Amino acid sequence: MSKAIDPIERTTEYAQFIDDLHSFHARKGTTLQAEPILGGQKLDLLKIYKAVMEAGGFDQVTKKRSWKHIGDAFDFPKTCTNSAYILKGVYIRNLVCNKNIDKHAKLIHRFVI
Repeated sequence: MSKAIDPIERTTEYAQFIDDLHSFHARKGTTLQAEPILGGQKLDLLKIYKAVMEAGGFDQVTKKRSWKHIGDAFDFPKTCTNSAYILKGVYIRNLVCNKNIDKHAKLIHRFVI
């Protein structure tokens, strides 16, 4: 089995975001999958979150069926035909409520808009 490609930039902002997500999920009693893998590469949850917020938020991306567009930034292999569906699921499991509860996410939301 080959090792997943790791394109994540582990900046201070990224580390704080992941720490905040861990705290959020601990309070909720759920498990964070901090670095899910799709198409042979680790997914950057901060990058996904920012892309979704820039596109108008989860509801807008879902309404406009723009998950494939969100995934384009990750350059998934052509054989990964369900990437939009999987990416949406990753967002739901790890980030969907975070924008309303987590203080760091609120700061990012203000920064992106």
